[in-house]
Amino acid sequence: MNQSIGNINQSDINLATIFNCIIIGFNIKININKKKKINNKNNIYIFNVIYDIIKFLNNKINNNNNLINNYKIISKSKVIKIFKIKKKKIYGCLVLNGKINKNNNINILRNNKIIFKGKILSLRIFNKNVIEVKKNKNFGIIIKNFNNLNIDDIIESYK
Repeated sequence: MNQSIGNINQSDINLATIFNCIIIGFNIKININKKKKINNKNNIYIFNVIYDIIKFLNNKINNNNNLINNYKIISKSKVIKIFKIKKKKIYGCLVLNGKINKNNNINILRNNKIIFKGKILSLRIFNKNVIEVKKNKNFGIIIKNFNNLNIDDIIESYK
């Protein structure tokens, strides 16, 4: 990340090209010739309202989140009930979107923060073992090496 005062110059463009970055300008103008010299991987964004920059950056972060984490979110499920059976905790969940698959990796989120990454040990609908559960369906889950879920925690499955 680099910051400076004044118009965007050729060294800014060269630096962005080397590091494959975007250029964000606030309340400035850019020479059209300089804009043509930047390669296609890079972009220049000029804003006149500071809140537009914040919205833009939030969208960039959210849209690139899967690339940053190097995985694709397949489903999100919510813990709605906790059962204790024979000293084991089984978590009753609802698939909010996508479909959860027993073979996918999972993230456990509490208050929008990842608190655990791991694998599914058991995935069931009633007493039947299943491989996957689709949107708006309830299921029970046991997570390998983790038994500290709370109601309203989110389970993300990903590839």
